[in-house]
Amino acid sequence: MEELCLFVSLLLLLKEKRGTQAAQLLRFGNKWSAWTIKRINEWYMGWSGYYLVTQYPVQFVKIEAHIKRRLRARIVDQQKRRRHLYNKLIKRGISENQARTVFLNHGRWALSRTGALHKAYPNRWFTDVMGLQIRSNAKLKHWLGVRKWIRVA
Repeated sequence: MEELCLFVSLLLLLKEKRGTQAAQLLRFGNKWSAWTIKRINEWYMGWSGYYLVTQYPVQFVKIEAHIKRRLRARIVDQQKRRRHLYNKLIKRGISENQARTVFLNHGRWALSRTGALHKAYPNRWFTDVMGLQIRSNAKLKHWLGVRKWIRVA
């Protein structure tokens, strides 16, 4: 029960638009750089280090997924026009048919969840190329399986 309360409070922290350090680090706006990733890593490694005593690593998985989705949304937001995003996806090896999804009348948050963006910018791209650090793959002794989650009655 304690882990669930912790998880819910942390997700609320990440989803707030203003006022939190997490929201400021993932703020939409100008081009992001290695500085942004460095700041996210500093914040996340410090925060997650404090909460490594949890038995449920799925909490880290969900928070890392939210961070990656925010970064994908930021990639969408950086393109002034949809055709520029379309051309960028084509250059990254996405088929024209899949890349056409950027012309749908959706916002940056909805587009960040499309298959074309996931294929162009997979999770491995964030960790290997951009240097985003993750904790969910630490496999500590006291952690239960990633699929295991507590049930609240």
